Amino acid sequence: MTQSPNVVNDITGLNPVPVWAIVTPRSTDEVADALRRSDGPVSIGGGRFSMGGQCASPMSLHLDMRQMNKVLGFSPSDKTIRVQAGARWRDVQRFIDPHGLSVKIMQTYANFSVGGALSVNCHGRYVGLGPVILSVRSIRLVLADATVLDASREQNSELFFAAIGGYGSVAVITEAELDLADNH
Repeated sequence: MTQSPNVVNDITGLNPVPVWAIVTPRSTDEVADALRRSDGPVSIGGGRFSMGGQCASPMSLHLDMRQMNKVLGFSPSDKTIRVQAGARWRDVQRFIDPHGLSVKIMQTYANFSVGGALSVNCHGRYVGLGPVILSVRSIRLVLADATVLDASREQNSELFFAAIGGYGSVAVITEAELDLADNH
């Protein structure tokens, strides 16, 4: 990591934020390593669609999650998929579409990252299905001390409910297992 300021900007290009360093992890272990080596503020960015300077904190270690975009597990019979947090909804849908499946709950704009949508607990686009948290089976988190753990409604539930909608203040969401639905 270099100590010269870097700049993170949102999708508009109108809100540059100087950060201490930018790390582009490709795995949960790399996120944990970055947090282990940092003792200052941390900011997390996915698609960078939050406009107005919310994508980064000044002089923070910025985790650019866009390279954490892999499918880690997929079960058409169980209608589940596990993805890294930097995956975009459109990429998830493109992957599952040939199997006659669709994302169960997602926001209207498919370019957002899964991790970003979870971190704000966005509303779903499908009337009557509620917010995105209702389609999340589990998440993998990295805490500030670099501890990696899994959370769900049954396991580490307090962290599950705090991290989804927690805007990155509780932990970094690095993976998510999502419910899928038949694609009608």
